[in-house]
Amino acid sequence: MVVTIPGDIGNLKNLEFLNLADNNIAGIIPPAVFNVSTLSIIALSLNQLPGHLPSNMGLWLEQLYLGGNQLVGPFPVSISNASQLTLLDMPNCRVLETLGLGDNTLIGGKLPGLVGNLSGSLVEFSADVCNIRDGIPSDIGNLSRLINIELAGNKLTEIIPATIGALKDLQSLSLSYNKLDGSIPSELCHLNNLAYLTSNNFSGLVPACLGDLISLRNLLLGSNMFSSSIPSTLTTLINLLILNSSSNSLSGPLPIDIGEWKALVSMDLSSNHFSSYIPTGIADLKDLTLFSLSNNRLTGSITESF
Repeated sequence: MVVTIPGDIGNLKNLEFLNLADNNIAGIIPPAVFNVSTLSIIALSLNQLPGHLPSNMGLWLEQLYLGGNQLVGPFPVSISNASQLTLLDMPNCRVLETLGLGDNTLIGGKLPGLVGNLSGSLVEFSADVCNIRDGIPSDIGNLSRLINIELAGNKLTEIIPATIGALKDLQSLSLSYNKLDGSIPSELCHLNNLAYLTSNNFSGLVPACLGDLISLRNLLLGSNMFSSSIPSTLTTLINLLILNSSSNSLSGPLPIDIGEWKALVSMDLSSNHFSSYIPTGIADLKDLTLFSLSNNRLTGSITESF
């Protein structure tokens, strides 16, 4: 039996919250759903909804959950006028412009034309594994209240726009498993609330100014093309919990003040070109549960205190 959303749901004129997530629902989303002007939250994630989103998506929406369905086609531009929207969640979606001959030839959609015009009230933008391509639009800096950006597992290219430094409330920036390149813009170092940073395919120097991100808890820079040493300034991140800079071309000695990372529980610096010895301060990292320096060029002995 195929479960569908009834078309007459639009008759519920006082409906404020519609939660049909994880119900194995198939069939298209009735346009009438978005005609209910009292409706502020729509949760339709984790179903089997096919087809396109209606073009008349409500301007009064505050939260919209669509992840884990089979939606195709461009994202309706009408959503960019939703002035009350605070959360847009679309992980594991397929927001597309073109559908090829089967799931292996999907051509992804673009963020430009949608992101910059979204509500200034938006606090969370989640579009992991959505097959999104091209670059991150520079006008993402207009979304001044964003606290989370989740864009991992797409086909994003080009560089991180410097305008992202305008997002002063940003706490999490997840860009892993894309094709972004270039260097990390120094403007990221202005984000004092940033606690979680992942990136990929970057090259050049690890910015010394990352040491200014006093709230940083997770710094994940593995599998990039960084070729500098680890800046000594990073040891000022005394609240850092996870550090992963594995599989790069980092060189030089390990930071002499490595013992300052006293809160660290996981450190992976494997598969680089680090040389010299292991600093004795490593023994001060009492909470480490994962520690990897494999595939480097370290010399000397392992300190007894460690």
